[in-house]
Amino acid sequence: MSTPHKEKIIRVLQLFQTTDEKTPMNAVQISQKLEEEYGMENVHRTSIYDDVRLLQSCGYPIKQAENSHKGWYMEKHLLEDWEIKLMLDSVQQARCVSVHEANEIRNKLLNLTSQRGRSRFSHMIMPLPGNVRGVGQIVRKRKV
Repeated sequence: MSTPHKEKIIRVLQLFQTTDEKTPMNAVQISQKLEEEYGMENVHRTSIYDDVRLLQSCGYPIKQAENSHKGWYMEKHLLEDWEIKLMLDSVQQARCVSVHEANEIRNKLLNLTSQRGRSRFSHMIMPLPGNVRGVGQIVRKRKV
């Protein structure tokens, strides 16, 4: 297996990590994204079918959309959307996290969901006064 082919499989997997049941990608769309985002030219759509079968045989939960012309999607992501929302809410309420740290955590969590999930959660973690500490601010323990 050549190095460009190995890279293509990894890139295809990365593209599937942005999909879900409502936003599948077909071979033509994947081929276009590979060219636009990664500069991979002349990727034939039939090679995408082989890559999908290989990823499925390796255990990745890539499923065919009901309408097969719409392509495939990643059935299950590392975390469910409700779990990501719960963690985003927790970070937003944490008094021991700086704005910078909160934004870093937010970006890491958003990378664990589909593109549709990212757009739904992108507004979250807006620092609330008194909740997220500023840069250099020390969090004091409360007296019980």
